[in-house]
Amino acid sequence: MPEKSAHKLKLLFVDDEPAIRDIMSIELPRMGHQVTICADGEKAIA
Repeated sequence: MPEKSAHKLKLLFVDDEPAIRDIMSIELPRMGHQVTICADGEKAIA
């Protein structure tokens, strides 16, 4: 199990692979971070 980070970060995670987005949408918040997940760069800057 990942350890919670001492520093909570706001993260923008962009990846075109759905499985990777799914994993990161679970693991990064579990580590204590606030995450926005996007499938591509266009959605990330919108």
